[in-house]
Amino acid sequence: MSVRVKDVSLRYNGRPVLENLSFELPPGSFTLLCGTNGSGKSTLLRILAGLERPDSGLVERTGDDAAAGAARTLSDPTGRYPGSGAGVGPALVFQQPENQLFAGTVARDVAYGLGQRGVPKRDQAALAAAALRRTGLSPEEYAERSPYLLSGGEKRRAAIAGALAVSPRLLLLDEPTAGLDPAGYAGLLRTVAELKAEGVGLVVSTHDLDRFLPLADQAVVLAGGRLLYAGPAAALAEDERGILEQAGLTPPAYLALGRRLVRQGRLTAVPRSEAELLEALAGLRPAPPGSGGPTLPGSGTPGGASAGNAAAGGQTRTPGQNAARSGADPIKPPAVFGSRFAEPKLLADAGPAGISAGGPASRASNGPAYSVGSSASASDPAAGRPAVPAENASPAGLPALARRAGRPVLGLDPRAKWAALLLWSLALLGARSWPPLLFMAVVILASGAAAGISRRTLRRYLRPAVPMLLLFWLISAVSWNGPGPAIGPLGFSPEGAVSGGLSALRLGLLLALGLLFTETTTGAPLREAMEWAIAPLRRIGIPVRNWSLVVQITLQFAPWMLAKLEDLQLALASRGRPRSGPRRWSPRQTAMLVTPLLIQILTLGDELSTAIESRGYDASRPRTPRLRLVWSPRDTRALLGSAAVALICLALSRLA
Repeated sequence: MSVRVKDVSLRYNGRPVLENLSFELPPGSFTLLCGTNGSGKSTLLRILAGLERPDSGLVERTGDDAAAGAARTLSDPTGRYPGSGAGVGPALVFQQPENQLFAGTVARDVAYGLGQRGVPKRDQAALAAAALRRTGLSPEEYAERSPYLLSGGEKRRAAIAGALAVSPRLLLLDEPTAGLDPAGYAGLLRTVAELKAEGVGLVVSTHDLDRFLPLADQAVVLAGGRLLYAGPAAALAEDERGILEQAGLTPPAYLALGRRLVRQGRLTAVPRSEAELLEALAGLRPAPPGSGGPTLPGSGTPGGASAGNAAAGGQTRTPGQNAARSGADPIKPPAVFGSRFAEPKLLADAGPAGISAGGPASRASNGPAYSVGSSASASDPAAGRPAVPAENASPAGLPALARRAGRPVLGLDPRAKWAALLLWSLALLGARSWPPLLFMAVVILASGAAAGISRRTLRRYLRPAVPMLLLFWLISAVSWNGPGPAIGPLGFSPEGAVSGGLSALRLGLLLALGLLFTETTTGAPLREAMEWAIAPLRRIGIPVRNWSLVVQITLQFAPWMLAKLEDLQLALASRGRPRSGPRRWSPRQTAMLVTPLLIQILTLGDELSTAIESRGYDASRPRTPRLRLVWSPRDTRALLGSAAVALICLALSRLA
């Protein structure tokens, strides 16, 4: 399977996450996706897997035919089912293994994707066992164990086994080595090497360049959502422009040491792996005492420095200069993919419009191509922006930033936001008809737009709750032996349907109000405002600090829970949808999300309590405020407006 990415861009809340990415993944290639945290790697993997839709651009997959999979039988050592790779899109293994395990046993979890793709049940156990063996998990020991009781490394290997069981033509791994012990790490590297030898396409997102860069055929380097480099991975060894450093990455140790030895004239070429470096170092022999360093065989001078180099004042020669002096051709990056690829171009080589995939240079070679994105270097001052944008601005700078961006809602005093939350929540709870609820829906949506909350963010936030709200509405409309239309004892209650619809809409608006509240204020201002409001209660012995901490955690816990539910839904969707029948979420799939979600909620609660105890939390001792709250006339106007909205809602409720 080959993948072509053309001008892909994506924004969250007005902030660019990916900007005009264009590159190609040749069939059967191993691509290393590297960049710092927040560079857009995980988002790009979700787009490649078809789980995320970009705002612009396209992703084309070709070569996903049935011929390759049809040749496989159950007698094949890989344990593939005939045709199981046919039509199977990319398989994605997420960074956090606890987000992608759903079934009661490891064997059933690994086999889940097989059932979704129509593999007969009689063959699923054998295929699941083969996939477990490939990841170093013995089926005899692990098949009947609960996936939730595995260690972190075992969970990751089980998740990889679930992806391998369906024989994908393209496997996407997001930080696959995170949480692995040395044995699991070595086993993963062996599995990756075996998959590469079998011709399975691989895209690995990782920070571990020392181990994965030598295995990769090509590399894609991201910084701040922009493409710094896409091309042969081996060419990065000869890169003197510091592409990895521009992306905020540390080059592999063998590259750093090899480049230093080349600058010193002790090596003539930068090693492309740790093994090459060790082999080159083995050729260095100790220099005579007082000569100043080791001697390269055949060089005749200490440290491998030539007489010409010494005559030049000890100036270090580049690899190309050393090669030219000896009469050899200058060292060039190897043609990793063969002669079809042109010499790699970095960002600084691009013209004013950059080089896009499928441009004249790449089409002339009649083969897959790499590309670069925007012509402005990510660290070029002329570009007018840093290499990696600041994603976590400090709360202190938030009001000024909000005013500059035309979003004054973000800079309001948190006490005004607390008051608005309380007033609007009471108004929603008191609404008993459609007009006030629809009025509040318009107000909340308008406030979210004023705060810069995009419709995409609202959809992502509410999407996990929609099935539950619809189920609640459906249950409310069911009556037992009621007067309305019935099938046996079960009947339809129009009154229950109306009441359930109002309740579902009310809950949805409360969730949206919580999103508006938490998206416009960070945790510290929320807590300071809460403690200010309930400070008089200290006089009657009420633990104010405890209550403010509980409220702060609760307000931030609800969005976290919905985000986790969305992650679980995304991971379950990545395991495949049924080939026939409805493609929407079935009750069985919805039930599969409940157990992992509850486990994660309990785990987070335990971790929070442990963290609070470990920091010596004492509610009786005064706490130094983290920031100073300042009330302004704008906050007064916002408070009066919030009160007016609540009064209008209550008035509509009485009129209806």
